[in-house]
Amino acid sequence: MPSQRFGFIDWFRGLACILMIQTHAYDAWTTEPYRQGTWWIWARLRLGGLPARMFLFLAGVSLAMRFASDVRRSVPVAEARLGALFRGLEVFLIGYGFRIVEWLIGGGQTKDAMSMWKVDVLQCIGLSLMVTAYIASPKDLEDRRIPWRPLLAALLVAAITPTLQKLGSPSGPGPLVAYLWPGANPLGQFPLFPWLAYTLTGAAVGSWWLRAARHNRLSQVMWWSVALGLLCWLAGYGLETLHLSVFSSTKTIKVDPPFIFCNRIAFCLIGTAASYFIEQLRLTDGFSPTRIMGQASLTVYMVHLDIVYNSAPYTIKQKLDPITATMLWLVLTVLMVVVAWFRIEGDRKT
Repeated sequence: MPSQRFGFIDWFRGLACILMIQTHAYDAWTTEPYRQGTWWIWARLRLGGLPARMFLFLAGVSLAMRFASDVRRSVPVAEARLGALFRGLEVFLIGYGFRIVEWLIGGGQTKDAMSMWKVDVLQCIGLSLMVTAYIASPKDLEDRRIPWRPLLAALLVAAITPTLQKLGSPSGPGPLVAYLWPGANPLGQFPLFPWLAYTLTGAAVGSWWLRAARHNRLSQVMWWSVALGLLCWLAGYGLETLHLSVFSSTKTIKVDPPFIFCNRIAFCLIGTAASYFIEQLRLTDGFSPTRIMGQASLTVYMVHLDIVYNSAPYTIKQKLDPITATMLWLVLTVLMVVVAWFRIEGDRKT
């Protein structure tokens, strides 16, 4: 299996960081009446809906890369899956550690203690990795093998989520049921349904890319990724135009229909392929701020979130117009490039 790090993965993850910072900056700083209308829908809701899905998709790709490393070292399948599970558990625990620190920075008030149990994107990525580790397999990297288990599981998760949402929140302790599917539970921001589907898809696609890289066919397969992305988008468009009641929201319940999954996976496939071709054209040679942020994405996530929601002066909280908020977003993005650079240089020295 190829041993090199895929630079285009770092670049695409860096793009997710930029969109993530923009999403949180606008959410924290934009005032009324700008929190509505066309600008808000595109800047906050549509573009803002991409970063988490990009991170989850790339987590699945990274899982396939981990499995490739295990195959090179002849690690048994059971041991490879166990190692991947512990990596997911590590991310999961980091997520809770971060929530505790955020609660303490916010004043550590008892009335806000339940916020530590919120299912945020790090917990979702960690748990999704643990589940995907036992649905996908290092054997998916074998030639002529179709990774059908993660693909079918992804489609199943995306398809049944609207029905589960219409059933309402399951009974049980709030912090536990928040991991299942969104409902009235305020803690369930990133539950497994439907977010797990993106990690499962990333694991399947990642194994496809790694097999192609082994046979020096990655450029060709990336063109096929673009074609597959267009097919996914067309499938999503077709599902949306059908207006099937099983996938439709009601007056009281908003659901996540499968066509959103199709559209976002299409973006991930085309976006990663575009990142690959940008790298092949040597447009990212030398100092690449986007790639640097992608390499230190966890640090960027933690630092920028604290700045935007906790450390920034409360005098600007939801008080800025879009132009001023955009200027501060750009300043914050540059600052995060500096933070990421220091993090990477620190790792190199150690």
